[in-house]
Amino acid sequence: MASAPFIRLESNANSSEWVIAIRKVLENSREGLPNPDFSVLRRQLTDGLGIKSASDLEKPTVKHCAIQLRDNIITFIPTKHAIAPDKGYVHSSNDPVSVSKQADDKEISEALQLAISRCE
Repeated sequence: MASAPFIRLESNANSSEWVIAIRKVLENSREGLPNPDFSVLRRQLTDGLGIKSASDLEKPTVKHCAIQLRDNIITFIPTKHAIAPDKGYVHSSNDPVSVSKQADDKEISEALQLAISRCE
C-alpha cells in the first residue's frame, strides 16, 4: 500500500536528488498499517506530487517504480499502466532491479534508472 511521503522528481534530476528521495521514502516506510482513508491518501498523493488530480498520473509519459526494502536490499519494481477500465499501475513483467541499501549514491541511482527503463 502506498503511503506518504510522495515525492516527484523530474527525469533530469541529478543522482543525488534521486537517492535523497529514495532514502527519505524508505525511512518513512511502515508495514502492517491499516487500510488508509483513501480520500486522505489521494490528497497526500496529489499534494506531495504537486498535481491537481490523481488522474494526472495516468498520462503515458509518467513512469512509476515500486520500492521495497527487505534484508538491507532495495528493490525497484518496474510497473506499467493498468489497462482500462482499471486505473493505476500494475507490476510489469520486466525484472525488478536490486541493490544493497549500503551501496553508494551512484549505484542506487543507476539501479533506479535501470528499473525506470523497464517500465512499460
